Amino acid sequence: MVAAFASIVASTFAVAPVPTDDAAKAVAVETGNLANMRTAMISVLFIVVAVIYGVITRGRKIPAAANIVSALAIIVVVVALGYNLPVIALDNTTWMILVGLYILVASVAPVWILLQPRDYLSSYLLYGMIALALVGIIGAGVMGNAASLDIPAFTGFSAAAGTSKVAASGFLFPALFITIACGAISGFHSLVASGTSSKQINSEKDAKVIGYGAMIVECILAILSLIAAATVWNLVQGGE
Repeated sequence: MVAAFASIVASTFAVAPVPTDDAAKAVAVETGNLANMRTAMISVLFIVVAVIYGVITRGRKIPAAANIVSALAIIVVVVALGYNLPVIALDNTTWMILVGLYILVASVAPVWILLQPRDYLSSYLLYGMIALALVGIIGAGVMGNAASLDIPAFTGFSAAAGTSKVAASGFLFPALFITIACGAISGFHSLVASGTSSKQINSEKDAKVIGYGAMIVECILAILSLIAAATVWNLVQGGE
């Protein structure tokens, strides 16, 4: 499962070929690599900021309102910087190595210095995106603009190297493992297998609430993602 996640993250961040000059960067933009560079930059900034945030807030009692405002401000700044300054351009192999090193460091680092502040900051982004997706789907249905949800179960075993197809292309590998991990056992996986929840739970009695609560949220996210993937699939097929 870790390998599957690492592969997807590396593919999301990687560019091919790596742009080395202005002409190559122009080609990268045309082939869709700019989106990957922006995603990579935003993610790297999130990690750096999370460490700084964890160190600054360590042991300090900060009012909830101040915490929320500061978190939202950080998210806006990080996304804006990463979107407008996508300076990181690495290939898939390099990203696989870097992601592996990050996993190694994150698994042994104290929770408060990386995982806790990173998850706290990204939670606002996650729930915000879920809310916007829900509004968009309902709005599209009400306005009569909802696309057909016809989508094949999968279109092949695995994506060819360097493919530019969108995630909705439906490749069986490694999506199958993500489907199992994030669909069938996600709530309890997040409780016992992540480096955050299992280290912060106050009482064993809270495990059921946290586990089932995570499953419900993941269920909502899965349905929204399926609708979004089907919509993108139909748009891509319609444009070909």
